[in-house]
Amino acid sequence: MNAQNPSTSSIPSALPYKHPDYIKRNADEELLGSLRNGDFCCVLNSPKTGKSSLMVQIFNDLKKEGFLCISIDLTFVEKINYTSDEFYRDFSQELLNNLTENKILSSFDLDNWWLTKSSLGLLYRLKSFITDIILQETSQKLVIFVDEINCTLNFESRSDFFKLIRLFYNRREMTADYKRLTFALFGIATPSELCPNERISPFDVGKNIKLRPFQPHEITPLKDKLVKEINYSEAKATEAMVKILSFTNGHPYLTHCLCKLVIEESTNTNTGTDTNIDQLVEEKIIRGWRNLDCEEHFQRIIRFLSEPNKRSMDLLDLYKEIVLSSLNNCSTVRSKSSDMLQIELKLLGLVLEEDHVLKPYCEIYKQIFNLNWIELQQREFIFYRDDYDNYHNADERQKELYLLTGKILKRTLEWAKDHENIVRHLENRFFEESRQFWNKVQDVFPNESEDKWETIVKAINNLTGGFYQFSNIIFDIIAKNNNVVDLQQDEVQGWLENLVLSNSSNLELFKDDALFIKDRDQFSKDDASIDSFALISTFEKIAQKEPIPFDEKNPQHRKLKDMCFIILDKEHNLRILNKIYEKILDQNWIKKVMAELRPYTKAFRDWQHSDRQESSYLLQNNDLKLALEWLGKKPTPKLEEGEIEFVMTSLVAKVWTTASSSVQSEAVLLITTSRPSLQGKNNYSDFLLREILQWTTSQTAALKKLLEWVNESDIPVENIRKYLEFLVRSHSKNWSYQELFDFALAPRISYPEREQRIFITFDQYCRGEMDQSQIQEPLKEWGKILDKYQNLNENDFQELVFNFLKTKIARISLMTQQQPEQEKLDVLLDETVTTSKGHLKSILIFNLENGLPLYHNKRLKSDDPELYRALFADGGDAVGEAIEGFESLSKIQEALDNFGKVTAFGNLTYSIFKLVGGTMMVYFVELTTPFAICFIAPDGINLGLVVTRSQAKIKEIKNELEELGF
Repeated sequence: MNAQNPSTSSIPSALPYKHPDYIKRNADEELLGSLRNGDFCCVLNSPKTGKSSLMVQIFNDLKKEGFLCISIDLTFVEKINYTSDEFYRDFSQELLNNLTENKILSSFDLDNWWLTKSSLGLLYRLKSFITDIILQETSQKLVIFVDEINCTLNFESRSDFFKLIRLFYNRREMTADYKRLTFALFGIATPSELCPNERISPFDVGKNIKLRPFQPHEITPLKDKLVKEINYSEAKATEAMVKILSFTNGHPYLTHCLCKLVIEESTNTNTGTDTNIDQLVEEKIIRGWRNLDCEEHFQRIIRFLSEPNKRSMDLLDLYKEIVLSSLNNCSTVRSKSSDMLQIELKLLGLVLEEDHVLKPYCEIYKQIFNLNWIELQQREFIFYRDDYDNYHNADERQKELYLLTGKILKRTLEWAKDHENIVRHLENRFFEESRQFWNKVQDVFPNESEDKWETIVKAINNLTGGFYQFSNIIFDIIAKNNNVVDLQQDEVQGWLENLVLSNSSNLELFKDDALFIKDRDQFSKDDASIDSFALISTFEKIAQKEPIPFDEKNPQHRKLKDMCFIILDKEHNLRILNKIYEKILDQNWIKKVMAELRPYTKAFRDWQHSDRQESSYLLQNNDLKLALEWLGKKPTPKLEEGEIEFVMTSLVAKVWTTASSSVQSEAVLLITTSRPSLQGKNNYSDFLLREILQWTTSQTAALKKLLEWVNESDIPVENIRKYLEFLVRSHSKNWSYQELFDFALAPRISYPEREQRIFITFDQYCRGEMDQSQIQEPLKEWGKILDKYQNLNENDFQELVFNFLKTKIARISLMTQQQPEQEKLDVLLDETVTTSKGHLKSILIFNLENGLPLYHNKRLKSDDPELYRALFADGGDAVGEAIEGFESLSKIQEALDNFGKVTAFGNLTYSIFKLVGGTMMVYFVELTTPFAICFIAPDGINLGLVVTRSQAKIKEIKNELEELGF
């Protein structure tokens, strides 16, 4: 036989069926018989004790007897965030896969069936699949073996799954098919772990099959193996197995491992001498287990007992007690079925229950995990290594968070006394501070339980963040209000928070510290070396628990980091030290500080020091927004000389970016001069100035006009843009053509005198100083001139005036046109007005494609010259908003609502608009061009009569328009 390195050999996790090395135990017959009888069985035991091998044997034994057996390994449940939907769907798929291997349900479409049952809950879908599909497809008895059941411990809905198993068992008398169904569960867990918080456990109906260690009379297969593979005599093999069992106590995995080592050692040495099993165990296992394939088995035990937490400490203490009891041959550790620490050690496989007493499972464990090893483990985290490291690395203001208390402290102090020679100075300081703090807690709360003391410590640390000075203040407060004795443990935290945070007089005690006062007051200083507003703004984000990573280059961050109530957390974020400081420096305090601080102090000072010349110090974006908000506070803040100029200069520079510095300076002068009178008006804010600047960009003449108009009017609460548009429209409609031309072009643009004279000509015509023939030439030129300057518009003000100028000239052009074909329409319109006997003043026809009046009764100019001029010359109040609105339908919301595509151009009969001196009936009609036919009636006229007269003429007017080609 070839030599084999022990480190490469392995023991299979489950022995194949009928493998010669498999050792039968009482559990085999017990499990086989129970499953034959249809009992629900559980094999819950520690690792490497033969559970999977047992399952393989019984699985195949039952198959031979005609049972339908299904085996499911639940390791698929271990993945992260495993959902109930995934579990029940995957479990069903595993069932189907097993059945398909047995040529049952080979063509079943589980995906489609699962979807058709979507009205059922997930658990009931699995129940239906087993009941209505599987049990109906086969008449065989069905045993479902479920291995690695402990994998469900990370699955929150596991209790429901086990309840389903119980349901199948309980309803056997009502549902005959259930008598053919049973389950066998295998794994490393306890029923209470699998079904926590259940009053009636599904495992109450299950049969728990216990796996005992191998007994001397059971290990014949291994003894035969020694005889066969290394030629031991029957007597020598028996002697060797006795020696092996003395070390393994029949532990299945260790027994197989040691037997294999004996065979390998005998084969490797080939000296003909017997293997010294004592020496082999000492060298290969006790001292050399890390070089063996079984290393992971021992490492798993070490990892479990090396977690730096109280649970591991308690487990080590219990195990130490069991080892000492075994060494002294006394039975002091009695088994208790409800003791979770005992259960955990048994599931770990480290101890064994014999005659109601706990003992180390075997001699190998006793020697590897001996008292020295236990003490070494305890030394590693006797005083909570993590707590000491945290204490050592913590900010001085947080060290109290990591002090030891209670049993851990007591055990640590005892250990430190016994190991003075290895305890370091800093560790001694840690121990001493822990002792003093714990004593103080007991002094302040005498006659309380240790659990209550621990709860109080947690509550104090939760408030102070580990700041010892605050803890001392809290102890003083509690000493005067000590009614904690009347509280349940879960009430202590709330009681303490109420006592400290909700009591203003108690809260004041934490504000007296000189360092705190000094640091707190830094927020209120008008300090040119630091942007105080940026400082408090950053602190506000910290108070709102927004992650603020510390930036060494940020001056606000550096300043905050040095304050007594700010710390850096483990992620290196700036954070308020504790809840008490959070309460003292809350949002109300922050708002109060902000209210007293200019958000632009540093920038303002820098700008002043540059003789108000350096533009880089001017405010931008959010800083400018904050400044405008601050200036608008009520009551108005007391300002220094130059502050308004600084903010307004920033505002103009931001909005009028392309203007020259001289133009910007002129704009600043205009708005700072107008601002005092504007401030006295309702609804004013400096954001209105920003809107005005945006409307008049780079055009100081327009800015001046708009500021004047705003000063003369009421400022609305909202829709500022529409308000400014209204001001420009309502004032510019009264301007002469010359004024419109001047404002429609950028002031810096010069234009030829000939062009200027054309627009003066229009003014003269409208005043009656010229006749129609004298303006024909100017009318030919005006379009070219305006097209030439079309792209020079720099702002909304200019564009609006420019368009208004074009519209006014277009009106004159239309007014002077006369087509021979329209004579019949003129006669019709004049007759309609004349025969109305004063009920109609005029008839107007608007082309809605361009918003211009096309036709009107010809006697309008002589009968009502004021209305005529308003319509075709210089506008005026006589028109009102309705007619003027046809220039832009968005101007008149009624027109939008009552005319357009939404009404199929004319589905509505008419609309009524109120004018200053009468009423206008508007009929919307759609020919090849959309029209508005308007009948204007004076005040006091019966509208019903006007409607009747106008409707009678609509058809005739439409016919005449069609004759004209529309």
